[in-house]
Amino acid sequence: MSPSRARPAVRALYARPSLAPGYLGAPLLVLPDDYTGEPPGLPGAVPLARVAATVARWAELGIRGSKVFAFRA
Repeated sequence: MSPSRARPAVRALYARPSLAPGYLGAPLLVLPDDYTGEPPGLPGAVPLARVAATVARWAELGIRGSKVFAFRA
């Protein structure tokens, strides 16, 4: 290893960033509770009544953020 790369500051510049669930966010498409059927092309959509359970499951997986979108038919 070259002497310049042996320095901690230089090693930090060359280090590859790690990707952890805490750095991720998930999109959440919220459907009305009375909506029947699946919106085309959107398999991850959840009814309003299941939003809390979905976000709690994501928190258990370590995902700390979400962006909420409302679906209106």
